[in-house]
Amino acid sequence: MAGRKGPAKSPDRTKRTRSTRDAREVFLDHLRKTANITEAARIAVVARRSVYEWRDADPAFAAAWDDAIDEATDLLEAEARRRAIEGDEEYVVSMGQLVRDPKTGEYLTTRKRSDCQSALKNNP
Repeated sequence: MAGRKGPAKSPDRTKRTRSTRDAREVFLDHLRKTANITEAARIAVVARRSVYEWRDADPAFAAAWDDAIDEATDLLEAEARRRAIEGDEEYVVSMGQLVRDPKTGEYLTTRKRSDCQSALKNNP
């Protein structure tokens, strides 16, 4: 029977590569982008419970956590506002086909805004 002769990996299995970034930095960086604690912990390869323990034990980490959540919230609010006011340009489609301008022959587009636009009109 054909097979490997010897170990598939280096015989020194105790050798580990050390990350160049601390798990706390990775966690905070991802939290700053998403405001999602579970996802940020997963990306940092730590247990969700661990990040809460870090938060309880380290006031500086707790402050950085709060700042990261604030930054992520600001990003989410800005994107919601952009979608409501500016929206996104989309092609006009009719019966599954792109619609062309009869005069220019160019594809028609429309600006689609999110459904929260009316809420912003009432609360500028």
